[in-house]
Amino acid sequence: MDLQPYLKNGGALYNTGQDVLGNDFGTFAVDSLPLVPTATWGALSDVANQAFWSPYYQEHVATAASSTR
Repeated sequence: MDLQPYLKNGGALYNTGQDVLGNDFGTFAVDSLPLVPTATWGALSDVANQAFWSPYYQEHVATAASSTR
């Protein structure tokens, strides 16, 4: 499923697939939450506790996704 129609037209995520820090989100899976890129999590993990990040960051999944690119 292409998620682009659901994103803000002209935004960085829409145009590049990158977050506001310039990190690539990679591929999305239907019916699952998008995972935060490892570099983004590293930059922002001290802002919110682990309970906030847990649905959006899973180190073993994020590491595997980045190694396939």
